[in-house]
Amino acid sequence: MEKSILSMLILMVTLLSCSWSATALQHCGNCGLTPVPFPLSTGPDCGNQQYKLRCSFGKLWFDALNGSSYLIASINPSSTGLQSAYMIKVYDGGCAAYQSFVNLDVKKVGMIKKWPEPGVEIEWALPEEPICNIPVDCKDLLYSKCLPDPISLGQKRCFCDAGFKWDPINGWCQSEFNL
Repeated sequence: MEKSILSMLILMVTLLSCSWSATALQHCGNCGLTPVPFPLSTGPDCGNQQYKLRCSFGKLWFDALNGSSYLIASINPSSTGLQSAYMIKVYDGGCAAYQSFVNLDVKKVGMIKKWPEPGVEIEWALPEEPICNIPVDCKDLLYSKCLPDPISLGQKRCFCDAGFKWDPINGWCQSEFNL
């Protein structure tokens, strides 16, 4: 009787572990009330380190060059962008910064009694698979192996196993059968 219960328990654990479609890389927690979606990172142990933000006293900041920082008002992960305080536009002759108004309805400009807060939308490119050097570097990304990157010679990445596909929005290997 005990043997059959143990066998049943092992079978259930095995089936449950196979039914998971993916396991994600470590996502960062909220910064105050603002969720921090993957790939954004607020610490060395979460998110993608190429998408760093700073969480300070419950406020989320985008740190730029020369010590300047921009308070983040909101993040829309479905559009892979965030709203900050200034727009930076690059021209052939250099770089210029100017203020803009995010989500301004230009049809209602004549009726505006008070201008909205200045801001900007910043978008980011979707992240590639995580970089690795040795197989253990891919331990947090289940269903993946550390393999040579066919595009960047000499570099390795955690590529998803057969039957799985890299999901850059969530940072995991998603089963192709659940798409």
